Amino acid sequence: MILVLDGLRLPHILKRLTCVDLRFRLEGARNFRGGNMLAWQLLLSSLHPWTTLGFEGYTLRSPSSLLPGRTAAVAALCKLLMVLPLFLLLAVSIAPASATFQLVSADELTMTSEPMAPGAPAILLFHQVDRDDNGRTSHEDNYFRVKILTEDGRKYANVEIPFSKQGGGITGIRARTIKPDGTIVNFDGKVFEKTIVKAKGVRYLAKTFTLPDIQVGGIIEYYYTEDLRSIPFSSPTGS
Repeated sequence: MILVLDGLRLPHILKRLTCVDLRFRLEGARNFRGGNMLAWQLLLSSLHPWTTLGFEGYTLRSPSSLLPGRTAAVAALCKLLMVLPLFLLLAVSIAPASATFQLVSADELTMTSEPMAPGAPAILLFHQVDRDDNGRTSHEDNYFRVKILTEDGRKYANVEIPFSKQGGGITGIRARTIKPDGTIVNFDGKVFEKTIVKAKGVRYLAKTFTLPDIQVGGIIEYYYTEDLRSIPFSSPTGS
């Protein structure tokens, strides 16, 4: 994966920052706070290195080397350089694997049947679940890809996602239809909620929606996040 900021690849930006003592002169860094401000200026100016910026009385000029006595700014910059890669890696890692739809292969588009399931109206091409237990509550990101093989299979465009009201909820629903010719139609319709089971202390619901332009030979994709709350446990004796 290549991270890009304003058209520049991350390694190029880091190279500019690590070589800053040869290309820039820092003025006005009177303490560590000032050094931090100048370090942020360096990060921004690395995208446009020949621009002079001002920030609360501090200035960044080019070229020349660092003036004597500016060690606070240098230390702040080094600290930033140590933290920046970790911050960027964290930003990438917290994004779920199902955050974007995956590419559809030509074989999936041209498929007309499944030898292992002859006569099947539809088949599940792909299903992925990514669970995260690191937050205040756990959640799962679910990703589905379904191939429609017959007229009867078009009913799978009516998606129903069951969940427990006490156990959590469903958020972040996204869906799309891929026609046999590869044309993509994004879902922008309404998502409804209906009750499946309701009893004393128990309520099961479902999020429902219908994908558009379903054709035999087409593919439907959708993903959603299921929040998983803790349900308090009570013993039969009430203790």
